[in-house]
Amino acid sequence: MRRRTRTTAFGAGGGPGPLRSPGTAEPPRSRPRGIVRPRHAAFAALAWSLAASCAFEGFVECVNVPSPAMGRPHPAVVVLPAAYRDEPDSRFPVLYLLHGAQGDHWSWAKATNLVREVARRRLIVVCPNGRPNGWYVDSPRVRGSNVESHIIGELIPYVDSHYRTIPRREGRAIAGYSMGGHGALVLASRHPESFTSASSLSGILDITRWPGHWGIARVLGPFQEGRELWRASSATGRAETFARDSRGLRLMIDCGLDDIAYPENLEFHGLLARLGVPHVWKERPGRHDWRYWSAHLAEHLDFHLSAMQEAIASQRAAVE
Repeated sequence: MRRRTRTTAFGAGGGPGPLRSPGTAEPPRSRPRGIVRPRHAAFAALAWSLAASCAFEGFVECVNVPSPAMGRPHPAVVVLPAAYRDEPDSRFPVLYLLHGAQGDHWSWAKATNLVREVARRRLIVVCPNGRPNGWYVDSPRVRGSNVESHIIGELIPYVDSHYRTIPRREGRAIAGYSMGGHGALVLASRHPESFTSASSLSGILDITRWPGHWGIARVLGPFQEGRELWRASSATGRAETFARDSRGLRLMIDCGLDDIAYPENLEFHGLLARLGVPHVWKERPGRHDWRYWSAHLAEHLDFHLSAMQEAIASQRAAVE
């Protein structure tokens, strides 16, 4: 097994388990720490049981967002820091944190210390539901699977109107693991006006390598019949957009050396470097599993919090 660890900054100034599913089956059923405030009866019993033995640190709310794009109200988890309660006049930046295949909006809270990590930072984290194998695209094949339109056109406006956010690009970031790493980079490339930073943990960054896996063909159609659509829906296929119109988007690509997705992550990193796209590249021992994603979650939170703080400060200075 390779044991090197490498972190490199490039550019200016510098859910699956093994092969069965990008996201690793179901995450371990550990309890998120914090107060869970459900907004839908279907989640009430689960939510209060999760909160019963937890000391107060942050808030976890499960919300149902009106969604014509999905054909019915669609759930998301919102994690609020302790400062959100303590500072009622303050506004906070938001990180949209995406799950992997076979996961859902609870995956990060169940499998990691997300609630505890957010509690101590000045940051709101929103975990959308990208469907078990929705791939964060608008499907031309599956009715009610317009995940991209839901997140960009419905979830973000909902969060900005219901919480004390910084409702502009400088106050938003996006990240995810596995299928969610793919989603974070693809959505950031398609909507650079919406996010100031994006990062991927073990992302499935070249879906054209996996035509028979994880339900991709169900949402996009058979690979042989839609090669261009598959390529346009892949982070690797969209790499040039980061060079053309990234608007200073901060990027971090992170993958374990023994991850099934390491070869395509390494290729994507090399492609960005050749295109002159500034980004942070991290490779270190690890596999495509919750041990890796949980171990490096805090690092990604801090990367995005720093990027948003810098963008907000720059925007404020430009106005003044």
